[in-house]
Amino acid sequence: MTEYLFYHADRACSLVEDQVIEPDNLGRSRFGRIYSTAFDAPAEQWTSADHRENAIEAVRQESRFKSRPSRLNVLFAALSQEEAVWHGLNTKGGVVGPINIIEIKATEFVTLDRNWLDYATSDRTYEYHCSYWWGEISNHRPLHGKRQSPRLEVLVSLPARTGRIVQKIDPTAD
Repeated sequence: MTEYLFYHADRACSLVEDQVIEPDNLGRSRFGRIYSTAFDAPAEQWTSADHRENAIEAVRQESRFKSRPSRLNVLFAALSQEEAVWHGLNTKGGVVGPINIIEIKATEFVTLDRNWLDYATSDRTYEYHCSYWWGEISNHRPLHGKRQSPRLEVLVSLPARTGRIVQKIDPTAD
């Protein structure tokens, strides 16, 4: 199988060069383990991020999106080193320390526009989540409100391999 090269913003600095990234025994990634733990709690204890991921996953489980990998089972990556830096600095959850930008080598992946997730509002959330899973690009959308260039994220199915650490960023350094 052909291996493709992507870049990951390792905000936990937990990956090393030439590492095989395996899912846990439930098929979950590190991201998925965090949300799976949250989903075990009563919904009234969930954060807004927990509700968002649960809604995204509920749409993915529809028969028309079943072929898409669950966000709970993947590693998030970018198409370029520059995009990985942007994702590392702008992903919700805050940056608390250094970020390593590391190469990711993968054979199975899907590229989706994460803007659909940010555009989701109470009256259009379902529609926008469907657009995300269909792989639509958000050019000129939403029709009203703030527009921005597409923000592509690569959902890399595990297992995958790391390559070199190509950049180290310390957003907390002055």
